[in-house]
Amino acid sequence: MGTVTIPIPKYFDFPHGILYQGDALDVLRTLPSSSVHCCITSPPYYGLRDYGTGSWVGGDSDCEHSCYNRPGDDKVLGAIVNGVRPDVNNNRCRLCGAVREDRQIGLEKTPDIYIARLVEVFREVKRVLRDDGTLWVNIGDSYAGGAGRWGGTKNMSGKQLSNSGSLEQIGKAKKWTHPIIKQKDLIGIPWMLAFALRADGWYLRSDLIWHKPNPMPESVRDRCTKSHEYLLYRSKRSASPK
Repeated sequence: MGTVTIPIPKYFDFPHGILYQGDALDVLRTLPSSSVHCCITSPPYYGLRDYGTGSWVGGDSDCEHSCYNRPGDDKVLGAIVNGVRPDVNNNRCRLCGAVREDRQIGLEKTPDIYIARLVEVFREVKRVLRDDGTLWVNIGDSYAGGAGRWGGTKNMSGKQLSNSGSLEQIGKAKKWTHPIIKQKDLIGIPWMLAFALRADGWYLRSDLIWHKPNPMPESVRDRCTKSHEYLLYRSKRSASPK
């Protein structure tokens, strides 16, 4: 038997279009092929925010749930700190055995997993785009922090994600290492995505710079403050649409 696709309910229907709300892959898979003229998007940046979409499945509903050494340490952050889930069994509560499920993009353990998930989403975008359709992706970069953490700021509730201080404050964590990316490296997320999408069949037509005259201040003294982001313009075919 083939896969049965359940239609996504319309969130808002107005004369010039339809607004859907849901997981990007779930919604895209309900759209007919070659039906979209243009896709403009800015996916969650790597390791910067926790959107609070995770949930605990199974176990004790009254448990405070923790993947760390103390209960409640990760109740808000969902066992994720700047893209890394510390400890050995990092998706299971150490107290009651509940399993944490979270489909949000941006808090993967490594940049490679993050890029792979974006490629999966944009593969569906490519399917629904017309042959003359275009894709515009606004994507920012991230820095590799110390002890396997990624340089982040705050989550959506305004709570500071720990990108400074000792790891004892958030429980024990094993240092994560990458074969290429070093501590304090600019990861190069836009380039990783650009080349990964090209390898998946997209044409890289242009890289545009979004210049920010008044960028967000950064408390750094050993590098320049970032004042730009990338906008990648891609197409399904080599010729630009008329």
